[in-house]
Amino acid sequence: LEDILDALKRKGVSENQEAFQQIKAAYDASASAHRAGIANIKARLENLFQFVEDTFEDGQEMLILVTELFHKNFTPSATASLYSALSALIRSMSR
Repeated sequence: LEDILDALKRKGVSENQEAFQQIKAAYDASASAHRAGIANIKARLENLFQFVEDTFEDGQEMLILVTELFHKNFTPSATASLYSALSALIRSMSR
């Protein structure tokens, strides 16, 4: 947000409505990029989990995969909510 405000100052934008429109446009672009990134990551994770499930049906590889994902990518505070989401994904894939 500070970068956006600095850019508005450099452009000489002083009208509230114009500033709001430019801030909203920047936010919308950022939110759209985040949504696209999330969709990409979700699809890649779904493919990964499906591959592991199909390839190693009853093995411990799924546990190893989830452990490695948590260990390398997530802070302890995010682990509980992510574990719940991954558990739900795994349950839905096994139906």
